[in-house]
Amino acid sequence: WERAVEEAKQSAGRKKRVLRIGTSALYPCGELIALWGKIAGAHLVFQFQVVPFDDAQTASIRRELGRRIDIMVGPFDSLLTREYCRLFPLGSYPFYVAMPRSHPFCRCKSLSLEDLATEKVMKQKPGNSPVNDRIRADLMEACPQITLVDAPNHFDLEVFNRAEAEGCLLIVPECWKDIHPSFVSVPLNIPHTLPYGVVYSTEAGEDTREFLRILKELLPQVT
Repeated sequence: WERAVEEAKQSAGRKKRVLRIGTSALYPCGELIALWGKIAGAHLVFQFQVVPFDDAQTASIRRELGRRIDIMVGPFDSLLTREYCRLFPLGSYPFYVAMPRSHPFCRCKSLSLEDLATEKVMKQKPGNSPVNDRIRADLMEACPQITLVDAPNHFDLEVFNRAEAEGCLLIVPECWKDIHPSFVSVPLNIPHTLPYGVVYSTEAGEDTREFLRILKELLPQVT
């Protein structure tokens, strides 16, 4: 009780800092806000302003971080945007195979690359994500006859709609396995994972840098 009172006094004497967090269907911010509420304690001087955006705007949002939106949360392995944004890592996601609910693979508990040999698979086009490029290379080595269809570098729900219309499977990180109601996802047995965390500008402002500094300091306390 005494510690709680002391923390409240400290917080009351500090100026509130506003941090604008982008949120979308594929990049929801709830996990980070919940994590911060769990670990922040006396550092609750940050007030979060949630700013919705369309996933189709992901590329431009990343390029303009620090203007309308300070940070976003989600998977990040993009060579094309590292010139102007960075990742504060929180963990990594394994991969799943997403498929229409009518597909026979829906009954499987897991899948291997070899299982996809006769399938039509939509995969992020090469040259942007090193992790996805390695998966593409492994797919082509394990399944020389596989049909690969290029998907955009930045996913949105339209990619799922297109995959359904064209009869394609999708290889997606775990965080997107339940994103589309017409798809079911099954774990893919590969050693690769996709890093995720807080994406911020290389020219982040003082409040963003202080938030990340505190987050780095407090994260080891999370069990």
